[in-house]
Amino acid sequence: MIEMLYLYQLARSPLRAMARRLICRGLNRVSPGRHHCPDQ
Repeated sequence: MIEMLYLYQLARSPLRAMARRLICRGLNRVSPGRHHCPDQ
């Protein structure tokens, strides 16, 4: 159980960054120019 929590902690930040990027791209598609993504 502890190992799962540790893996979750490790995987959380890259997944969060990926999700943020995908959400930002989606928002750019809906309203271009209004959202500035950190990876662009």
